[in-house]
Amino acid sequence: MPEELDDASERSCEFCDVGTQQALASRLLHTLAIRSTKKKQTVDEAESNLREKLLPPPSSGKGQAQSLAVLDAALDAAENITTLGTFFSSKEEVQKRVAACEQELDLSFRPTRRDRLAAELIRAYDVERRFHCGHALLGGGGGGCSPASTAASERHQLTCIFRPLACQNEGCFAVFSARSEVQHDETCGFKRLPCKRGCGQNVERQKMADHTDGECANKPVECPFVHLGCKQPCTQGTLNEHLQTATAAHLTLSLRVITMQQHAINSLEAKCAAAVVAATELAVVSARVGALEAGLDDMKKSTKQAVTELKAAMVKDIDALSKQHGKDHKKLDEGLAKVIKAHAALDKENRGEVEKLRKTVGEVVARMHGGAAPPAK
Repeated sequence: MPEELDDASERSCEFCDVGTQQALASRLLHTLAIRSTKKKQTVDEAESNLREKLLPPPSSGKGQAQSLAVLDAALDAAENITTLGTFFSSKEEVQKRVAACEQELDLSFRPTRRDRLAAELIRAYDVERRFHCGHALLGGGGGGCSPASTAASERHQLTCIFRPLACQNEGCFAVFSARSEVQHDETCGFKRLPCKRGCGQNVERQKMADHTDGECANKPVECPFVHLGCKQPCTQGTLNEHLQTATAAHLTLSLRVITMQQHAINSLEAKCAAAVVAATELAVVSARVGALEAGLDDMKKSTKQAVTELKAAMVKDIDALSKQHGKDHKKLDEGLAKVIKAHAALDKENRGEVEKLRKTVGEVVARMHGGAAPPAK
């Protein structure tokens, strides 16, 4: 091990996780926009005040529980916009003003400045070194370092898992830490991969679906004569060759289909002719039915009129019979009264004759006995 160097010759690896650093830099721009909306300041003043507010106080570091979660809470406190209610009428207006201020600051509080401040905050809070390196480097301070220690420091920076890397895929401008290289490589849309259908082309991952469903030579397609009976499997790359080599077979299929279609046409023509005849007969029958329906309507009208007249005549006859019956009943009552009267007179007369006869009989009986006549009973 090399001899211990003084503090002036010691420094640490400053690499931070690129994804975390970029996310924090974007958050810092938003935080600075909120604070600038609350109080008019220059960019330098706003950045200085924000750094002072966010950086933890200097200490020995013992017993501290610093983490990015603590930094996130500090940012939440710095972004508190409740005090803006006294300057703006609504929450929507506050958000619009902050968004406008963020656009203005994007030109002055440039990405390099945001990245430096984000790295400084990550190194201050990430005590467990989960998102930055912090590896001690030798040979960065003064003239007491050996060439071996300097080379070791350089080797570390070339192999540090947090060193920034640029994507090597053409068209991709992503920057990430070395430890995320595999993850990015597995998802990068610009990485060229062999065609999934095996056509031999290398295609960008993000365009693979368009390629395999579009121009890929191995994309399965149907022969144009499939509906005529050709079942030969084809791809876009072999279709032309198939059409050239299977011309005779396709002509045979076409002839067979044409013959079948001609038979079908002849059958349809015969059916059409029969349909014309049937339509003519149907027209004649329809005319007859129309005439019968017209005659039936006239018959219905005549029958209805006759029924009406018959009902009227029957009502008239019934009225006449009813009147005549009344008269006959009256005459019968009068004749019956006369008969009863005559019968009463005849009965009276008969009673008188009977009395006379009874008297006469009594006298005759009296004479026969030679005596006085028996008393009348």
